[in-house]
Amino acid sequence: MHSESNAFRGDVLLAEKVMRGIDPQAVVFKLSNPAFGQEADLPFATRENVAAVLQAIGAQARPQDKVVVLLTTHGHVNLLEVYAANTRLGVVGPAELREWLAPLRGQPTLLMVSACYSGSFLPTLRGPSRIVLTAAADDRPSFGCQFHSRNTFFIEELLGQPGLAAQSLSDWVPQAYRAIEQRELALKLAPSQPQAFFGADVQAWARQPIAQWLN
Repeated sequence: MHSESNAFRGDVLLAEKVMRGIDPQAVVFKLSNPAFGQEADLPFATRENVAAVLQAIGAQARPQDKVVVLLTTHGHVNLLEVYAANTRLGVVGPAELREWLAPLRGQPTLLMVSACYSGSFLPTLRGPSRIVLTAAADDRPSFGCQFHSRNTFFIEELLGQPGLAAQSLSDWVPQAYRAIEQRELALKLAPSQPQAFFGADVQAWARQPIAQWLN
């Protein structure tokens, strides 16, 4: 899902490219609220559509499947913004998102939340079968969401690494977080301090090279 910005749309397309590289037959759901000048070529990332997609994934996922969910938008403490055509269509809070993710309970799930203050969602979204990565701590903004940005810093460093398929999440995430810190330091930005949680039931998955996720 993305909510109105070239950077957010870029995040969604980069994530799709990575998933297709792992599995060309991967089932990919994309929702996007177009920024100014973009075509409305994807279903809108409304609250209702996000909930419906997560429910559909939960219904279709097989026990051996891995689920990857990306939410990229503007955020504040304990909320994610939903925008389209410069109109605020509401917000999503941690408890509501937890409810929407309930159909995936027990399914190995990687959840990436790219938004300012997204660490405020982490306590509510933790679960034994879940890996949760957030772009910032609960009291910090994240960067790269300007209208003309290609991607947010968080997703670009997470998913744009060379040789990604040969790495495990346990290796990949700390490397990406160090790269984000160095990038912010070079630009004299306050550290966003991205957060990570690895559930007890997905520790083996976290150590598995990405290219072997389907084995």
